[in-house]
Amino acid sequence: MNVAIVGCGWIAQEHLKIWRKLSGISVIAVCDLNEKAAIRTARAWKIPNYYTDLEKMLNLHEVAIVDICTPPQTHHNLIVKALELSCNVLVEKPMAISSKEAEEVIIAQRKSGKKVGVIHNWLFEPVMIKALSMKRNGRLGQILSAHVHILQTRKDPMLATKTHWCHSLPGGRFGEVLPHPTYILQSLIGHLVVKSVMARKVGSYSWVPYDELHVTLEGEEGFGSIYLSFNAPKYAIFVDIYGTKGMVRVNLVEQTILEVKRKSIRRLSKAIESLRQAYQLVASIARSAILVAFHQWRSGHEAYIRAFVDSVIHDKEPPVSLEEAYENVRIVEEICNAINY
Repeated sequence: MNVAIVGCGWIAQEHLKIWRKLSGISVIAVCDLNEKAAIRTARAWKIPNYYTDLEKMLNLHEVAIVDICTPPQTHHNLIVKALELSCNVLVEKPMAISSKEAEEVIIAQRKSGKKVGVIHNWLFEPVMIKALSMKRNGRLGQILSAHVHILQTRKDPMLATKTHWCHSLPGGRFGEVLPHPTYILQSLIGHLVVKSVMARKVGSYSWVPYDELHVTLEGEEGFGSIYLSFNAPKYAIFVDIYGTKGMVRVNLVEQTILEVKRKSIRRLSKAIESLRQAYQLVASIARSAILVAFHQWRSGHEAYIRAFVDSVIHDKEPPVSLEEAYENVRIVEEICNAINY
């Protein structure tokens, strides 16, 4: 199965590491408007062909999957063109930057009959997979609310670079990161309605209007919220899930998961629960270390890419449906419009 990469930035390098692990896959070409970047990537990975034009590349080679690793502003046009040239498409989130563009992608996909895989990678991180399994099997009971906290420092490279492409997105740096917490809440509490959006500025970058964001949402199964900060002392991502039978905190950076079940308020029960929580954290860390040591660790990106390849080979639905990806774009668009960035 031949694969071609579009966009030769840092995320493409991460994708290439994954493609090299998969048997039966050949990355035969790369494409970037910056010819030097295309040449550099082709040479570094010993890829035989490089291009600056997508259509030319796909007309000259038989490609099963086009892997789009470009900024979100370009996703819509590149997806549609690849579908018109009869290729399956793998694309970084989001699949478009407006609901209108997302609708056009869906129309193009239906017309082509090919598959489009939108990488919602945080859903496929090992600890998030476990948390979602706990939700599905009823272990947490009825979900009451879910909250995603993303804490970045002021040294965040995207935010700190005045000329970075993220600043031209709707919502700026918020618009780049918002798809992640949004699709997590979609998976936990269902169809989302935005209830409030609050933004403020704390940092000193003159090109950044706001660097703190709090969003409240209502889902079919409960309430939700998103908190984004670019003023934190440390990088962290937490997902808190509250149900009638239990509560879970997922730490996506440190890959730990903590389940809390309090059945009694007696002092002994509190002590036992504290010990159980400590054991869970140690067990999570140990499990991750063992997987890494034995080369069995799979990031969310790798897990998703493997699942998408399987959907192409066996003609199954991609791991994230286009309807889910469309809803993600719609919600992010609504939040960014409310920010008035």
